[in-house]
Amino acid sequence: MTHRTRYRTVQIDGLAIFYREAGAQDAPTLLLLHGLPSSSRMFEPLLSRLSDRYHLVAPDYPGFGHSDWPDPGSFAYTFDRYAEIINQFTEAINLSRYTLYMQDYGGPVGFRMALAHPERVEGLIVQDAVAHNEGLGANWATRRAFWADRATQEETLRQNLLSLASTKTRHIGSDPRVELYDPDLWTDEFAFLNAPGQAQIQSDLFYDYRTNVNAYPEWQAGLPRDTDAYMRFVEDIYQSDAYHSLSIEGYSVSAELIDRVRAGNWDPDHHDADRQSRDALAARGYWQAFQVVKANVGEIIGGANPGLLVRNTHREWYRELFQPCVTAGILPARALAGYRNEAVYLRTSRYVPPRWEAVRDAMPAFFDLLAQEREPGVRAVLGHWLFGYIHPYPDGNGRMARFLMNAMLASGGYPWTVVRVEDRNAYLTALDRASIDGDIGPFAGFIAERVHWSMEQKGERNPES
Repeated sequence: MTHRTRYRTVQIDGLAIFYREAGAQDAPTLLLLHGLPSSSRMFEPLLSRLSDRYHLVAPDYPGFGHSDWPDPGSFAYTFDRYAEIINQFTEAINLSRYTLYMQDYGGPVGFRMALAHPERVEGLIVQDAVAHNEGLGANWATRRAFWADRATQEETLRQNLLSLASTKTRHIGSDPRVELYDPDLWTDEFAFLNAPGQAQIQSDLFYDYRTNVNAYPEWQAGLPRDTDAYMRFVEDIYQSDAYHSLSIEGYSVSAELIDRVRAGNWDPDHHDADRQSRDALAARGYWQAFQVVKANVGEIIGGANPGLLVRNTHREWYRELFQPCVTAGILPARALAGYRNEAVYLRTSRYVPPRWEAVRDAMPAFFDLLAQEREPGVRAVLGHWLFGYIHPYPDGNGRMARFLMNAMLASGGYPWTVVRVEDRNAYLTALDRASIDGDIGPFAGFIAERVHWSMEQKGERNPES
């Protein structure tokens, strides 16, 4: 059964945003983002054909279709602004999960939305939306010249983009069978482009298109396509990761001990050595915490917001790290209840973490920043450093920071990355440069080098250090 299309308007940030809606609201949602110089009208055939199976929503951007056309002097016609408005639009009409259908200009709008709120996006459908330089053909030479020198190239660009000939070509291409195309398609579009104010609106928007080209690497990073292969790599790298992460902290562990713990051959109830060995307890705790982090990584590459997820689960990582010490009677259970309530000092650094009273305010602010940051690499580098800078726990902060770094890397499709014990001095020196001197550059460079190593290792059956 098909559902009639409804034609609605909602107020977003002082603007009337028009949209078309069809289908049952409890059906899977397709958010349809139109291109240049069309409007939601282009999706009318889909609305009628798919409304029996999907909930379809197609908005007009400001300056297009039946939405408001604010004056370019008072409104920024940019793709960043469009993405902000359509994100607010989804919130206003209570769309919490959807598949993005992105046609042409819908690509740069939709990719920005997906990066800002990956937890909302169930899938991407891409139609003639470019995310790589190779997709920009020879006809983009005039347009690139416009980006380089707008004042000189403005009129040439308008002819290239807005003329009747260009408008017709957008619909029929080089097909000689012109009789197969309804001429209303390009004459209606040409009339729209010649409405008062449209030339300036489209010129402003196309000038901003250069920011899309600069953003292509970020869009391409995205989330891993083969999630099973990604998770196999995480599993395969566990032994190397556990050995190096524990060794950096001063534990004496071996591949044999790590594998014994992973295989379940750790028996503190019947073997005094397991119960009393600081190294065995640390290895067991690391294995338990790794299982939780690995599950969280699976959620992140499935689209969960990494900052929000880690905010809710990092305490569980910490509890698993030290639960074996509680079981062995070395730590009281209350030690795992929350953040530190005393001062801490670092044996190998001149840096002194904040007073414990500041931690309660610092951690919520820290996770707010992670949830809002759009660039996965920034989340990984600053997330690791800031967690160590705040130093919220009496012990285990380095292991926790490296877990957090890898969770943030996963959000950009980057592979699990090991910080090697032989790089310990360079690693800690770079962290000190950030914490004491305020220079994050060396630490960012160090992490980038390790990520590059991990990307080379990815796909090998047994990654080694």
